[in-house]
Amino acid sequence: MNFIPTDLIFEIFSRLPEKSIARCCCVSKQWASMLHLPYFTELLLTKSLARPRLLFDVKDGGAYRFFSVLQPQHPYENSSSLVVAADFHMNFPRSNMWTRGSSDQTFPCAYASGLIYFPDTWISIERDKIVPVICNPNTGQYAILPQLPYIYWNPFNQKKPSSFLGFDPIGKEYKVLFIDYRYSYEGYDQIIHTLGSVKMMWSNIICPLVHEPLSEGVCIDGVLYYLACVIVLGNVIVCFDVRSEEFFKFINADLFSGWRTTHIVNYKGKLCVICFKYDGERIVHKDVVLRMWVLEDVEELAWSKHDYTLSDYKLVYHFLDTLVAGVTAMGEIVFSMKCRGSPFYVFYVNPEKNTFQSVKIRGFVGCNDDERSDRVYTFVDQVADLNVNYAELFKTSISAPSVKNKNGLNIINKGPKPQRQEKLRKGKKGR
Repeated sequence: MNFIPTDLIFEIFSRLPEKSIARCCCVSKQWASMLHLPYFTELLLTKSLARPRLLFDVKDGGAYRFFSVLQPQHPYENSSSLVVAADFHMNFPRSNMWTRGSSDQTFPCAYASGLIYFPDTWISIERDKIVPVICNPNTGQYAILPQLPYIYWNPFNQKKPSSFLGFDPIGKEYKVLFIDYRYSYEGYDQIIHTLGSVKMMWSNIICPLVHEPLSEGVCIDGVLYYLACVIVLGNVIVCFDVRSEEFFKFINADLFSGWRTTHIVNYKGKLCVICFKYDGERIVHKDVVLRMWVLEDVEELAWSKHDYTLSDYKLVYHFLDTLVAGVTAMGEIVFSMKCRGSPFYVFYVNPEKNTFQSVKIRGFVGCNDDERSDRVYTFVDQVADLNVNYAELFKTSISAPSVKNKNGLNIINKGPKPQRQEKLRKGKKGR
């Protein structure tokens, strides 16, 4: 290595997949230090951004299987229809873990900046515990997080808890936002906690409005957005600052009322709400209207509106079996089928250029025979980013210390006193 020019070494490593780079970091401290130099991380990110991938999270019973394909570089030059084979990444969970077939949470998984969060995971060594897990589908690394602070089950509590994953690009930190409810005769009290990937401690936070999440979240430049219902105001878009852990704005969602489905996505770095309108349960050709609301100014709440008609027969035919996976950096709306079927399609629609392409995905190997039962979660613009210090995140264990608060929740509060932590350690040794 000493006789090879440094630039050539970086060029060689930059051609490796992220999983191989993660393994190389374990070879020696010298390699780990070299592969986390700003020059190399930026080089790898630049190359990865030039060739982003679609990530598929296929739920197969109590397990997930990760696959990916390259997003078309010039999707409309060759043909309006392509057939590509998916690359297999990993199975999750590992042999000593499994996820519940039906989650007790509103959303079974959450995604942000390359990592996926699963709130309900069983650990075989402690079968009475359900813990959250965060994993990197590119490298195969995962971390078991401190146990979720569930409210004790109440037969009158009909609201499921919700979890979201956000990323702070300034502090390079991932955070989990967990929302639960306690039922009382006067109604529901909202219980909200956050967990940062640096301190790995659940913290209590306050939200000025009691709300119930209605959609999965999207994180844009350190702000987590999701659609929610507030009893007094109706539907709103919740804005949560990941870095400061504050709910700083609730945007009225009356603009989107009257539409059949609503999706919140990142459109070229801006919050975008995609809605559809169609008549009846059976959709006919040229019957689907797509409306895009783009938030041009967060402070002034200035929206731009764009209407389009989905005219491609293949997309319209499969429309009720698809979901909006997101929008690529090139401005293409990606529709992905909800379940692993044969055939399995992904559709790229660029409403501004009035272009369309369908991609048939093959190679979802190792899944069960019942294709229609396999739920598929699709994420766009998956890239390799070593600017985040994954080493700190992926060294956690299930035995993280915790304390009980007055509500009986298993929580570590922000900035615990050293004396209290010392007592906990002594108490554990005494047991």
